[in-house]
Amino acid sequence: MARKQRSKAELVLHPARMRILSALGGRHATAKELRRMLPQIPQASLYRHLRALHEGAVLEIVEEREVNGAIERSFAVRAGQGRLSPEELEHLGPDEHLDAFNVFVAMLVESFGAYVERTPQEQLGRDGAAYNLATLWLSEAERASLHAAMVELVEGALSHEPTPERRAYALASVVIPDALTPSEP
Repeated sequence: MARKQRSKAELVLHPARMRILSALGGRHATAKELRRMLPQIPQASLYRHLRALHEGAVLEIVEEREVNGAIERSFAVRAGQGRLSPEELEHLGPDEHLDAFNVFVAMLVESFGAYVERTPQEQLGRDGAAYNLATLWLSEAERASLHAAMVELVEGALSHEPTPERRAYALASVVIPDALTPSEP
């Protein structure tokens, strides 16, 4: 029986696959290493999700080596494939956007909860963890300029390789236009 081709949105907007993509963020890892990083994902499910992400061209195999007679593969996120582009987001319907946003928010809550639980209170401020909400009044040109500047900054930081002196930080952003302010079509 032929396997149904999944859209990229179906591939990356799944809770377990989002965890995998987040864990790989800027590095590569074997399935065994990912099992240690993501103990909440059952082993069989992890392998199934890795296969789906690889077959969907979201992950690539960056290294293969023989270990005890078996081939061990190291996976990495293909450049630009770990998230949906604005063009790909345009094809989602309202329910799909809400489902995806719920997964996104749930992952943020889970990640922040795990961080707060394992970090001494006096360390929280020093670590640079932050969350805030700001209302910005921008023309479309100003919004586009701000977006381009943020993308440039983040892409520069995404190119950093893991090193002993670098710590991984999750940066999440949400831009929500005010539904009460009219926008031009």
